[in-house]
Amino acid sequence: MVSANHETSFTGESLTHRILWRVVEQNLQVIGTSAPGGMYNALTVMLVAMLAFEGYLNFVGGRLAPADWQFERKRGFGWRYKTVMAAVGLPAPDDTVRPYSSLKALKLLRDEIAHARPEAFAETHVHPPEDVPFPSFRAFEGRITPQAARDAATDLSKIADAIHAAANRSYQHEPAKWPVWLGKHAFLGSSQFSSGTVRVASATPCRP
Repeated sequence: MVSANHETSFTGESLTHRILWRVVEQNLQVIGTSAPGGMYNALTVMLVAMLAFEGYLNFVGGRLAPADWQFERKRGFGWRYKTVMAAVGLPAPDDTVRPYSSLKALKLLRDEIAHARPEAFAETHVHPPEDVPFPSFRAFEGRITPQAARDAATDLSKIADAIHAAANRSYQHEPAKWPVWLGKHAFLGSSQFSSGTVRVASATPCRP
């Protein structure tokens, strides 16, 4: 008796920006309310939210401006951002007001962390003998707080969703570029898609 082996193949994409956003969501659920403990979850939210946004720009740019995106690594974040905004027909934003001011601040934070160095400090306290002070916790100068993290996630989600909505409008009749399954939100929804094929690969005799 002969049994036929099957060969199943898949092709698809894993959407890294949506996977990263799961990290943001999970850390928002457990975020504290005070430093320094709450700072660690807050820092994770703010950094990963920025990485997710950069990943989303690469996703959109790769689909809607593929010729330009072949060399995106040689160009800066500003170029990628402006190129994506132009591709979906959105005007240049005012980065002095939220939500766009949050993006500007998070980009600076991301760069600071990517090129992190020790921060030297010196301080003097005058105090009673029984009240021994501790050095101040100076990392990031108080910029990393639970509320700052919540604001960052909210604002980057708003910007990405605005880009997503504009792409849905502009490319609704071009499913090859912008398929309907991408949904209404940039960071929410399926984090992977694929299609598969099955064929008979070989015939193997079965043992009695």
